[in-house]
Amino acid sequence: MSDEPQENIEFHSEETTCPFMDFSKIADTTGVNKPRSKKEGLEEITSEGARWYPLLLLIKGESVSERYLFDKEDIKIGRDPTMDISILADDMVSRRHARILWKNFNDPQEYPVCTIEDLGSRNGTILNRALIKNKTRLSDGDRFLIGRTVFGFYIKDDHEVNYDNKMISRARFDGLTGLSNRRTFQEDARHCIAQAIRQKNPLCLCLMDVDCFKEINDKYGHVAGDYVLRQVSRDMNLNFREGDIIGRLGGDEFAILMPQTPVIAAQSAVERFQQDIAGRPLAIQGKQININLSAGIAAINDEITKWGDLYRAADSALYEAKNSGRNRVCVFAGNMTEQDVSDVGDE
Repeated sequence: MSDEPQENIEFHSEETTCPFMDFSKIADTTGVNKPRSKKEGLEEITSEGARWYPLLLLIKGESVSERYLFDKEDIKIGRDPTMDISILADDMVSRRHARILWKNFNDPQEYPVCTIEDLGSRNGTILNRALIKNKTRLSDGDRFLIGRTVFGFYIKDDHEVNYDNKMISRARFDGLTGLSNRRTFQEDARHCIAQAIRQKNPLCLCLMDVDCFKEINDKYGHVAGDYVLRQVSRDMNLNFREGDIIGRLGGDEFAILMPQTPVIAAQSAVERFQQDIAGRPLAIQGKQININLSAGIAAINDEITKWGDLYRAADSALYEAKNSGRNRVCVFAGNMTEQDVSDVGDE
């Protein structure tokens, strides 16, 4: 028997009432495995040679269905941007709210043993309707509440994780270009904007269209149009920084979110890319076709603090670029009209 002191780990806590959350009304439509039956023994759920992974799935809160696969033994959760899982939009979450320890992280083929503990948060951590007071063992299918945010805790083997990765890729990325799709880009943008506002850092959004794209489709066919979109997206990945977020919002509309970038630097980067594309015609059906781009740029400021406002401002600048001759970059100057707002709608 080991001489090491044994930790006091709870498996149950007294039930408490949560005035702002009813767990019974949260439907599990995420596709993640339901909790396993008590009749299932460990030997029934362990496959030989499998590697097991704990993961969290965001069930209620910002970026619902976001998945956090554990890759280390100590995962900290809180509102502080330095946390492993940072929840910026929930003001009821403390800066350092809770932590999860993967106790047998170094034994890859053992079924994970994980505990959760509160880090002295203001509103506490509620596991399965019970307020936890000490380190508490987590089981597959558990749910816990921090602030207004609900996480589900699940354990999957490597085969399930690989399958999930494929499904997530299909759901989050554009099938033609491999860039973030509209929904994913918007979710990432909202998170980055909230972080930039909080830390008082600059951030710019660029919306970009391929000029006369419909004419390319009509003249050369949709296969040629798809080829143009793939080439433009490939060149975007090569030209912009690793920290920039690039997405295809639909059709020939692309978006680039540039964190920690003032307007002048964003405009310079987009103009360089625009000139690079224009200087390298594409060979389509034996002909050299020049590809030109129009772009609109907007930055967060005291009035523009939300994704919808930033999108409408950049779209207004893009509209100006197209109406003033195309093949140019325009920066939003703060003159968005009511027509601009009604055309875009609630993004």
